[in-house]
Amino acid sequence: MTVTQIDDHVTQALNRVIEQYKESPRLIFMLTTIVEQIQEIEDALIDLMDKTWIDTAEGEQLDQLGLLLNVTRGGFSDDVFKTRLKAAIVRYTSSGRAEQVISAIQLLSQANTIVLEELFPASIRITAIGAVSPAGTLEELKAGIKGAMAAAISYSALVISSANPFVFDGDPYPDGRGFGDALDSSVGGNFAEIL
Repeated sequence: MTVTQIDDHVTQALNRVIEQYKESPRLIFMLTTIVEQIQEIEDALIDLMDKTWIDTAEGEQLDQLGLLLNVTRGGFSDDVFKTRLKAAIVRYTSSGRAEQVISAIQLLSQANTIVLEELFPASIRITAIGAVSPAGTLEELKAGIKGAMAAAISYSALVISSANPFVFDGDPYPDGRGFGDALDSSVGGNFAEIL
């Protein structure tokens, strides 16, 4: 969520005064006094939002969010702890629809492309292409995905793949590459990691 802070409320308010009152000192004083208070309130709210928003919070503020979400820090850095908090939010808010599972994986893995394949019976295979999940959060990633899925559904594999996955001809991933070349390391796709 992006919120744009307005830091010149007084100037904007004075510019909106109609011409016949621009020279009225009492009106200008009263308007300035009221709008300065509005500016102070906005500044405080923006500061509060920054300290309680997962992406911008740090240290103790993150620990307080962890208490609300029932997630302990466990010695992890702020970056890893943020991923754990996001995984908890995914678990608490998902109702198990496919779109929510895909959104959860996108959030937690930061992958470019998510492919969700239904498998019989009641299972799915998830492929996250170009995932850059922070190191040390694999368990949170798996728990977040499992928490986002419906209760009776399981996943057979979570495939973390690079931006250039190894594929065979006819595979459903159009950006994938085939076998490499012994003389040129830039040719060919990369093997995925199956979790």
